[in-house]
Amino acid sequence: MVTLGVFAAIFDGDGRILCVRMNYATHAWTTPGGGVEPGESPLAALEREVLEESGVVVVADDSSASTVSRTTTTWCCSCGLAC
Repeated sequence: MVTLGVFAAIFDGDGRILCVRMNYATHAWTTPGGGVEPGESPLAALEREVLEESGVVVVADDSSASTVSRTTTTWCCSCGLAC
């Protein structure tokens, strides 16, 4: 079974990237993201994951998407955290 995942690269006005600490495994720093739930679009999953993990509201659109592999899609938002 293939799992589709989404991750966001969100930068502020100084070019710093938003990172969140994982609450499982190694507790490492990462960008907000996670799995797409059944029936959910990748864009909706991205918006949900960013909100759940960081409290930041983003509006993702197809113009900011880039596929990084056959099973994972990354959606990037250069919104300066003012989304």
